[in-house]
Amino acid sequence: FHAFWVDDTANTTTAIADLRMFGAAPVANRYFTVLVELFDRGAGNGARGVFTYKEDVSGKSVVKEFDTTLDRDALLTAYLGFENRSATAHQVNVDYIKVWSARPSA
Repeated sequence: FHAFWVDDTANTTTAIADLRMFGAAPVANRYFTVLVELFDRGAGNGARGVFTYKEDVSGKSVVKEFDTTLDRDALLTAYLGFENRSATAHQVNVDYIKVWSARPSA
C-alpha cells in the first residue's frame, strides 16, 4: 500500500519509498479496512494525514502519518487502486465508502 495525495494538481513530493506502508498486504478472500483521517493544522499549514490499513480477520494494522500539502480548500475524492504485477487477473470488491466530517464551529 502507498499513501498519496494531490492538492490543486500538485502531487506530493514525498519519496515513494517513504509513502509505502510496510507490514501488511491484501489477502485473497479477506476483508480489510482503509481509513484516511485529516487533521487541520491551522491556516497556511497542510493537513496532518493519518493513513491506516487494517486486516479484519487477523486484526493486523499498519499506520503512516504525514504532514501533507492539502490546504483547507482542497476538494477530496476517495480513490482505491490496485496494481497487478502478474498475468493473473485480480478483482477488488468495495462494500462501502463512508465519509464524514466534524461540523465547523459558528
